[in-house]
Amino acid sequence: VETAATEPASRFTLAVLPDTQLYSRYAESEFERPDRYGDGNNPFAAQTEWLPEHADELRIPFVTHLGDVVDQVNTEGEWRTADAAMQTLDDADLPYSVLAGNHDVRNSSSNHYDDQYDLAREPFLRWFGPDRAAEQSTYGGSDPTGMNQYHLFEAEGQQFMVLALSWRASDATLRWADEVIAQHPTVPVILTSHDII
Repeated sequence: VETAATEPASRFTLAVLPDTQLYSRYAESEFERPDRYGDGNNPFAAQTEWLPEHADELRIPFVTHLGDVVDQVNTEGEWRTADAAMQTLDDADLPYSVLAGNHDVRNSSSNHYDDQYDLAREPFLRWFGPDRAAEQSTYGGSDPTGMNQYHLFEAEGQQFMVLALSWRASDATLRWADEVIAQHPTVPVILTSHDII
């Protein structure tokens, strides 16, 4: 008996950008110098250009960044590189979440949690905080620190949540996450973090 191959009833691609830190760090000094790499383009920008170009073909409704956006938290040029790369997704209306990894916060020690940061001094919040997240059509909200966010997107007729938790999520952040999940009891949750355990 011969059976015909069938396409899955539904499918989509959730795009993931992990650890772009070295792309951000070496963009100006290496990747964007034609005398070093020929094309003058850095991998971070190439990735965020590729995603919108293939979003329809691969059915990409959403992109998640898993943190370590930059390598050296206090280096402005790295944040500018990351900003420009992610702006490509903004310009293409391809929604995304971004969370802070250990390289994206000023104190990444293992006993320092996100509710202990001096939030006014965290570069992550200036570049990728709630104000920028709110520009995404999928944005649902952020916790009181602004370091954590959730998004709701639709794919193949189903709503999904991306719950993006920063490096060293505190008990307060986990309570906030539990509340967000409880407010959306029928929505499957995709949990993203730089350090889940």
